[in-house]
Amino acid sequence: MTAESSLAALIAASSLPASMEVSALPGLTWHVWRPLLDARLVRIVDLTDLTDKAVLDVAGFGPRRLDALKAAVRAAGTETP
Repeated sequence: MTAESSLAALIAASSLPASMEVSALPGLTWHVWRPLLDARLVRIVDLTDLTDKAVLDVAGFGPRRLDALKAAVRAAGTETP
C-alpha cells in the first residue's frame, strides 16, 4: 500500500470492522471526524464506496483531514488485538 492509496483501498485492505465508528479510529481528533458525522458518514462501512474526491466534497473536510483519516485507518488496520 503506497502513501497515495485511496481511502477505500486502505479500508478494503484493513481488517477494520464495518460497524466501527470513524470517531473510534486511533489518533483521530474531532476536527477530522466531526464533518464526516455531520454528513452522516459515521461508520467505516459508510466510507467504503466513496472516492477520495467524494470525501473531500464533504463540507469542512480538506486534504489535511483526508491525510489524517488515511493515517488513522492505516494505524488501526495494522494494530494487533
